[in-house]
Amino acid sequence: MIQKNYRSYRRWNIIPKIMRIRKDNAVSLIQKYLRGYIGWKHWFRGIHQYKLDSTFEYFEKMKLKLQNESQIKIRNAFFRYKEAKLQQEIEERSIEKKNKIMIMKKKRKLQGGLNQAAK
Repeated sequence: MIQKNYRSYRRWNIIPKIMRIRKDNAVSLIQKYLRGYIGWKHWFRGIHQYKLDSTFEYFEKMKLKLQNESQIKIRNAFFRYKEAKLQQEIEERSIEKKNKIMIMKKKRKLQGGLNQAAK
């Protein structure tokens, strides 16, 4: 009976102590997971920001490269267009010259024919 009472007394003395220890353990466990989560969150944000920065840097380089290439292509196309237009103008001038020469020859023939008819 004494042992039974002692165990009962001990049990009621130990229970609050155990509950307090469990609460302390629960608090420390929560703090441990919270610190881990905060650390992971900070690390993840850093990695995420690094990936974003490197991606933006890559696409900025690609943008500049495409701009340079397109400027060169536009420049070359413009010079080809300009050269073709100049060539076309030269051809048109030569055709106009030939037409003027033919018109002049026809006028001379007509004038020559009129002069002979008038004589």
